[in-house]
Amino acid sequence: MGDTAATATAGPALVELLPRVLHDSLAAVLLVDLNAGEVTYANRQAILMAPDLGLPMRINDWSRAAGLQDADGVPLSESGSPLSRIAEGQPIAGESVTAERDSGVVPAREPLWVTGFPLTGAPGLSDRALVVFFRLADANSGNRQVEDVLSGLRDRAVLATDVSFTISDPNMPDDPLVWVNPAFTRITGYSFEETVGRNCRFLQGPATDRDVVAAMRRALEDEQSITVTVLNYRKDGTAFWNEVSMSPVYDGAGHLTNFVGVQADVTARVQAEGEREAAYRAAERAQGRLSVLAGVSAALSTTLHVPEALARMAEELVPAVADWCAVDMIGPLGVRRVAVAHRDPSMAAAVQAVPPTNADGSTTIPQVLSAGQPQLFEVIDDERLARLAGSPERLAQLRRIGVTSAIAVPLRARSRVLGALSLAIADGSRSYGEDDLRMAADIGRRAGLAIDNAQLFDKEHEVAVALQRSMLPRVPPVAGLEISAHYFAGSERADVGGDWYDVLPLPDGSVGVAIGDVMGHDLTAAAAMGQLRSVLRSYAWEGHRPAEVLERLDRLVQGLGMAQLATCVYGRLLPVEGGALLRYANAGHLPPVVQHRDGGIEVLDGGKSVLIGAPGGSESGRPDGSALIPYGATLVLYTDGLVEDRETDIDAGVARLCALVAGHDPSLGVGTLCDRLLEELLTAPRSDDAAVIAVRIADGFGR
Repeated sequence: MGDTAATATAGPALVELLPRVLHDSLAAVLLVDLNAGEVTYANRQAILMAPDLGLPMRINDWSRAAGLQDADGVPLSESGSPLSRIAEGQPIAGESVTAERDSGVVPAREPLWVTGFPLTGAPGLSDRALVVFFRLADANSGNRQVEDVLSGLRDRAVLATDVSFTISDPNMPDDPLVWVNPAFTRITGYSFEETVGRNCRFLQGPATDRDVVAAMRRALEDEQSITVTVLNYRKDGTAFWNEVSMSPVYDGAGHLTNFVGVQADVTARVQAEGEREAAYRAAERAQGRLSVLAGVSAALSTTLHVPEALARMAEELVPAVADWCAVDMIGPLGVRRVAVAHRDPSMAAAVQAVPPTNADGSTTIPQVLSAGQPQLFEVIDDERLARLAGSPERLAQLRRIGVTSAIAVPLRARSRVLGALSLAIADGSRSYGEDDLRMAADIGRRAGLAIDNAQLFDKEHEVAVALQRSMLPRVPPVAGLEISAHYFAGSERADVGGDWYDVLPLPDGSVGVAIGDVMGHDLTAAAAMGQLRSVLRSYAWEGHRPAEVLERLDRLVQGLGMAQLATCVYGRLLPVEGGALLRYANAGHLPPVVQHRDGGIEVLDGGKSVLIGAPGGSESGRPDGSALIPYGATLVLYTDGLVEDRETDIDAGVARLCALVAGHDPSLGVGTLCDRLLEELLTAPRSDDAAVIAVRIADGFGR
């Protein structure tokens, strides 16, 4: 292996004597012929220490060429050096030497540690000795004291003595070991006598990887070097991880004579690697669980519509943690399936088709729905699936979608079970465990809280809508007026607001018309709306002009703190020749619109003042505006929820409303006009409610 020039003249050609782990080592390795006192082999690092030399050569000549000196600076070739003693067959546990010249491998005057021992008892090798030089990679940094360097070198020498060397004879039956060093006994517990004559397979045990053993056997048969890490067993039965390097040894004629093995106990390293790998995998799993939980939380928080939220949750769970999942809810009519997902979208309908209960109404997950106890089914074979199915029909359906492992957890909140989440693996590729059950239970709690919050919101929303609708008046019939008023609470999930309208026949024969919007989207806003409407009706009934009505309303709101802010338009329709005179005041509201008989549009932008409840609103007074509305014309009042959304600003919305009003055929009636406005303008999801009132002046008004 490696440098044939260094071994070409050696007696036996021991090119492959040492395993690759030492050939490629940063340590310098020599093989010494004890009979001749000659170096017969040098590995790559040793050749670089004393280049341009042919082997074999006297050990002192090699030492002189490498510039080796003892601790007193005397060349090793002139002293009783450790190399000389090794050449005489004496084992050297470790001594300090230095290199005089800079070889590029060993810097000048760098301390080295040399150790060596004869290969006593090894057939064909008993006349050889192994020599190893160790150095520290940073010994020439100048930052370490000599004592530190020597200490480090001694540590390396100690490690070297813990390396186990073995030699086997493949020319004997079963390739037995013929020599082991003392380190082998320390590592394995087997003595020299208990070892020699046996094949090294006696180190194997019940957990030894047979594939690794087969690889070692093939390498020996092919006369190839190999390095593996294998689980072996000591004499006392304890297991250890053994890093084994084996290399063939040939004689001068190229015939295989031996195998040399180097063994090292690397249990600590393998365990550290295993722990590191386990920690990495655990971190990966934890990260995956956190990612799933984050996705589920986001899905549940994006909407208060329960079926939609649960459907999004199911999409997050498949295929991240399940091949398919189903969400069942407990309702007044029993258990019903509200959301499903399957890895194969075409199979989602099949999951939906599986009834959550048996034909008799019983459920297959009673502990989940009745007691709120999570259930883990690690392995579900066909026999167990039949018991869980409860009927042949359900069994066939479950077989179709596949169930080999499953989890069922309750959806609960405030000590109530609201439903169940079922997760399933369909193909047996893996099984759920306790960690999966804990994560699923966490998901169930999050989903339960989200459902409970949505249900609480629904109840509050229903109460608020009922309150608001109860406070909106029924439009009274008024001779000569065609009136239609609509209130829209937004989408199913919209918050309740403070929009309101009113039509009030007054004692003097005029008719009061009002529309307003209290700021806010909750029960407080709805309650404030009812108060403002009642107060405005009182002041209007007393006959005050519109600006005075709004002024009095403003003072009362600010004095009693009835609401923070509100907008309002209040007008009085007085019968006049040819139609009606509208006197009106506008407190921060959108301008009324009039459609004339010929289709022309008039925007009433007079009578403007600040919002109700705005500081300083009463100091400058509030003006009135007026407009003549002829017979056949239509007055339209509306709130901002009708013309404003996230995609459209309010000016564009008003312009669109005017265009729709202009295009309306008066013969179709004001009810049709209001319906069309709601249909055309409320196309995008709304976060605000809306109100609109349309009043058409007929020829008989005031007569």
